Amino acid sequence: MPGSQGTNAVHGTWCSEGDAGRHLRTKAGQAGNTPAGPGTPSPVPIPRRLERIATQARAYPDMACTTLAHHLDVAMLEDAFRRLNPRSAPGVDRVTWRRYKENLTTNLETLHEKLVNDTYSPQPVVRRLIPKSNGTLRPLGLPALEDKIVAKAVAMLLEAIYEQDFYDFSHGFRPGRNPHQALHEVRQGLLGSRIGSVIDWDSSAFFDN
Repeated sequence: MPGSQGTNAVHGTWCSEGDAGRHLRTKAGQAGNTPAGPGTPSPVPIPRRLERIATQARAYPDMACTTLAHHLDVAMLEDAFRRLNPRSAPGVDRVTWRRYKENLTTNLETLHEKLVNDTYSPQPVVRRLIPKSNGTLRPLGLPALEDKIVAKAVAMLLEAIYEQDFYDFSHGFRPGRNPHQALHEVRQGLLGSRIGSVIDWDSSAFFDN
């Protein structure tokens, strides 16, 4: 898409990787003259931080952010944790949402330190086969809880940027959008048009093959 954040025509950057790295190390108390606790959160609330990123993405569509790592502090990880489904099945680590919450601050600080020190490594995803109504099985992946937290936090940052590039009529897998809204758009588009029929076509195991 012309002018999107995914283009190679980058004319500038919002922040340098070196600055972000120094910021992370300072947050972990590994650099700087004033000691900081592991993952000391930014005083700026998460929604405001994400909106700032979104505002920059809208204002400068030809610019690319070289790194967003400095936003992955304990506060961002906690926000991501609370957005997860507490009733989701555990992954290979067998850690549930409620169990992780019992020692949430320490757990998130340790996770953040691993991200800062580049020692974080995703765990294997557990495969479960879920029966479908037609008698076939649908494969379902169950990541470890901390992998869900990190993935959610990264998704929050990327959504703030790439949501600015999507067309308004695009509804697939976007925050605040659902199939009912997409159907409404289709109905509205058909009203007064010369289209007399709609064909729904599905290719069997399209993504598998």
